[in-house]
Amino acid sequence: MFLTHTDADHVAALKLFSKATIYLSGAEEQMINGQTARFLFLKNSLDCSYEMLEDNQIFDISGLQVKGILTPGHTPGSMCYLINGTYLFTGDSTNLQNGKINEFNDLFNMDSETQRISLRKLAKLSRVKYVFTAHYGFTDNYQHAFENWKN
Repeated sequence: MFLTHTDADHVAALKLFSKATIYLSGAEEQMINGQTARFLFLKNSLDCSYEMLEDNQIFDISGLQVKGILTPGHTPGSMCYLINGTYLFTGDSTNLQNGKINEFNDLFNMDSETQRISLRKLAKLSRVKYVFTAHYGFTDNYQHAFENWKN
């Protein structure tokens, strides 16, 4: 299981997958070890073992190439996953409206300016065809979706 971040709406069902290996960015660990609170004093929790990934770490799982891309902003350790150089899973790092990528809801971002920097980073990828968001659907036109973030 590849976690884009550790907000409850993304990790609540992990107990159903007791034999799965859980991956998350090393920068996200601060969200579950008590170092950084999500809202006021509310900390995220993760009641399972996990493996931490670094930015741009590439590994092979069952013949699929997975690249973790650190995209802080929504949370300090938000991570997107690029599968086989073609399929980009963004979690809450992006929202998609009218085929265009925008930053996630400002109310839920921990650092919207950092998220904008992360979106410009994602806009520099090549060969991507599909972009899948967590709450806003998907697009099969990466170029169009990120055209406003290329500068």
